[in-house]
Amino acid sequence: MPNAIDLYLADLHKTEQRGGSLYCEKDEDNHQFKSCEAFNQLKQQGCYGNSTYAMSVELNYERLCNQIDRLKNAKLTKVNYFDLSSPNWWQAIPAEIIPMSGGIYSDDSWKIAQQNRQKLVSGKQLGELNLSNTSSDTATLELILATDKQACGEINDTFNLSVKLVADFDNDGIAELLLQGYRVDRSDTCRLGSGNSLGAGFTAMIKKPAENAPIEISPFPAN
Repeated sequence: MPNAIDLYLADLHKTEQRGGSLYCEKDEDNHQFKSCEAFNQLKQQGCYGNSTYAMSVELNYERLCNQIDRLKNAKLTKVNYFDLSSPNWWQAIPAEIIPMSGGIYSDDSWKIAQQNRQKLVSGKQLGELNLSNTSSDTATLELILATDKQACGEINDTFNLSVKLVADFDNDGIAELLLQGYRVDRSDTCRLGSGNSLGAGFTAMIKKPAENAPIEISPFPAN
């Protein structure tokens, strides 16, 4: 019988086979890829996504391929210090897991967003943010970080996090959590740019080496 790691890898491989395309300047043409091997070959040739949609596919596919590579060494373990039976499983995670917003194009906007993020997350855990409109269960979390009221209506700065896999990724015999999430603006009434979600997704691993130890965050795969 396939285990949780095998099942998750199978889902990743299905997504891998959907593929995409990258633009190559050498022949001024788009080239299709449907595997990480083909994608990496095109990247090595300097090919890239030449539209907002293609750039988003490129970023997500690169993250996908990195996951597939890292999961080859993951193992199941019974030693797990995370209590996923509680809807409050996320509260002790350092708030620094909240990424920058997606769709930031200018240096000035980046600096402002970076300052605002630092003010929000510095030295805090997610459970200490005291945000309203929180939705969570034993596998997912959604937080509204801020609400901007415009003439068209409300725009919500939304953070979403979900547990994808519980496994030992660093061969220490203790389970880590593989998390995926994103931060995007949402609105039922205001039109948002197509680049809103560009770069907004992320994958991270959180580690708790002992029952009373603080939670540590690592990029997945590590930089």
